[in-house]
This record gives sequence, structure tokens and C-alpha cells, in this order.
Amino acid sequence: MFTRKKLLSLLMIITLSIAIGLLSNIDLIYNSIFYKHSVSSVKDAFFILLIIFLGFLLVYYIAPKRVFKIVLIGYVLRILVLLLIAIYDILPYAFDTQWHEISYYLLDDWKKGILNLDTNTGTNVKYYTLLTTFVYFVFGYNPIYMMLANVIFGTITLVFVYKMALKLFSNNQVAVIGLLIMTFWPTHILFSAMHMRDSLSTLLIVLLMYEFIKWMDNSNLKHLFFCFLLLLLNALIREQNALLNLVSIAPFYLYLSVKKSNKLLVPVIIQLSIISVFTIFVFLSLSGFLDKVSLDYFVREMSWRTKGEALYLEWMTYNSWFDILLYSPIRIFYFMYTPFIWTVTDLTQFLSFLESSFLLLISLFILLNFRRAFISTEKKIQLLFILAFLMIGIAANASIDSNVGTAIRHKLQYLHVLFILFSYVYYVKRNHIVQSNKRK
Repeated sequence: MFTRKKLLSLLMIITLSIAIGLLSNIDLIYNSIFYKHSVSSVKDAFFILLIIFLGFLLVYYIAPKRVFKIVLIGYVLRILVLLLIAIYDILPYAFDTQWHEISYYLLDDWKKGILNLDTNTGTNVKYYTLLTTFVYFVFGYNPIYMMLANVIFGTITLVFVYKMALKLFSNNQVAVIGLLIMTFWPTHILFSAMHMRDSLSTLLIVLLMYEFIKWMDNSNLKHLFFCFLLLLLNALIREQNALLNLVSIAPFYLYLSVKKSNKLLVPVIIQLSIISVFTIFVFLSLSGFLDKVSLDYFVREMSWRTKGEALYLEWMTYNSWFDILLYSPIRIFYFMYTPFIWTVTDLTQFLSFLESSFLLLISLFILLNFRRAFISTEKKIQLLFILAFLMIGIAANASIDSNVGTAIRHKLQYLHVLFILFSYVYYVKRNHIVQSNKRK
């Protein structure tokens, strides 16, 4: 039987051997993403192998012992997919050229000692562009370094999906099932190996939810501080998340603050909460975030996202807030479960259809058995929190997205909640927990 160290060593040797074999074949890599953007292929190959090695060490130290093998396999799988993308160029769209090209101009100034932070992109992609520039400054101007960073972000996400499920339900079997689905979920594997924001934005949302759930359990101010920090980071990487995350968390924060406090302090807490909400409102207004709750913003964004291929509901438009509410059920359904079999035109879309079909089955299973699971858990408020976080995030993104590719990326931020819910509902149903409690 393999120990942790033996398994780590074996998979590390195999993975590094594959990487060395691919990177040393000049004929193979000549037209690859790696080689096209490489100034010194020898130096880049060294850094790539070093980062992969450090990733193995990270997994060894942060992955809980009970799920070490799963997380390790998840890391290796994402590295191998990255190598396939970077060497064989198997995807038509492996990285967004916008921040890659802007980083080129910023990097030129940085190398001259001029700290140029002007990306001319707005906050929507500014800070991810600056992160990209920093990584390029350290290692070199090659998108493979950000792809490697996203593999590490994706792997850390796996660890905290497991920890979140364990914190919610105190059941290792439930946590392992949720982790397994996330580990082998195709789109999470792909976007963890690409140079795009989705791997990092998903990680930040998972960390935010995890820290808030810990605060819900013990009211430790340390977790509240981390929540504030993660709210800020979420807003910097994907600004649309700023308001969504705040709306998801605020009601539960206010409710628990009042519930857990001394009755004499309730008026003070309410006053402080009002002041805090007002302060945040002013900040969001001055920074432009509140513009994203205007009808004009919804119409403008939806129009922009009907460009490209694999469109859906492109005929739909909003003339009032009532239209948004009226169309929300069908938009949520399309957002979550497209493409449908009758819209499939190639192999890639067919694979997406299989993934969406499985997602639909998971959703139906949760819907049909949620009541039993809700009755059985002692952490009902925490369960309601993750459900509210899921629904608010999905509903908001669904109201705008009209492109299959964009929908896949945006819903990826919330799928871990669905997987955790499914794993718990499945566990409760299989073990007949409610029935056994009634007998007692």
C-alpha cells in the first residue's frame, strides 16, 4: 500500500517525466503556445518544471490526510491537461489575449523600473491584468505561467470545497463525495488549466463562503476580517461579484449578530448595522458598483453577451424590472442546463451537453429530496446560507448571460455549492436518517 510520500514521489516522477519529454521535443513544441511566447525555451522549461514540483509540495502540506490522494490526483490531472493545451494546442481558446497583450506594455515599463499600473481596462479586468503582469515579471512573458498559477488555484479550491462540506455537515463521507465531483468536473479541470479569471474567482468565492460559515459557527472576529478581505479581493478580480456576495452574506450576518448578542446590545447592533450598510452603499455608489443594478446595465450587458457563437434567448430584451422577474425562470434554466441536445453542432458542444445533463439530474435529485435533508441537519441556517448564495449568484448571472461559453464560466463559481448539497442529500436519503430519527 502506498504511503502519502511514496504516492507523491511516484506521481511527481511520472508527471515531471512527461513534462520533460514534451518540453524537450522541439519538433512537437515548435508551434505550441509554450514555444510561440517563449524567449528562452530552456529557461521557461526549467521554471515550468520548478513550479510543477512546488505544486506537489503544496498539495502535500495543505491537503488533509484523509483526501490527500484525491487532491493529488486532481492536481496531476490538471497539470496534464495544461500540458496538452500548451503543447498540443487542443483548444481554440486557451487564454484571453486582452490582459496578455496589455501585460506586454506594462511589463516593458516595469523592467525599466517604472511601476505603470494603467491598464486602460477598468476595474473589471484591471487587477487580474496586474496579477498577470507580476507573474510575467517574475518568470517571463509566457501565458503558461498564468496557466500554472490557475492550476494551483484550482487545486487549492478542491481542498477548501472538502473543508467547507466537512464544516457544514461534520461528515467525511459527504465531504468526500462533494470533493470527488469537483475534482473530476470537466469544466473545472479545463478552466483550472487556462489563462482566465475563472479559476481564481472560484477559489475566492469558496474561501469567502468557508470563512463566513466558520464565523456563523463561532462568531470569531478573525473570520469576519477574512470575509471582509475576501469580499474586497472578489470585487477586484470580478467586480460583478462585489454586490452579489454582499447581498448573499448581509442578511445572515445581521440575523446572527442580533440572535447571538445580549438583548441590551440589540439596538446598538442595529444602529451600527445601519451605519455600516449606509457606508458600504456610499462606497459602492462612488466606486461605480451600483451602476450594475440599473436596468440600463442589464440591457447593455445582455446585448453585448449575445455576440459570438452558441447563443441562446438572444431575442429577449428588458423594458422594465418586471421583465427581469418574468423571464428569470427560463433564463435560469437555460443558464444552468444549456446546451440542449437539439442545439448541439459539434463534439465540444456534445460534451457540454453531457455535463449539463448530469447537472440537471443532480439538481432534480436535490429538489426532490431537499426537505428530508433540511429536517435532518442541525445547521439549518448554514444550509440556508449556501442555498441563498447559490440562488442569488445564479439568478443574477442568468439574467444577463446569453452565450453558452460565458454561462459555463460564470456558473462554475457556484457549482461547488450544488455538489456539496447533492452529496449531503444523497447521504441522508441513502442512510434514511430522518426515518431513524423519528423512530428514536
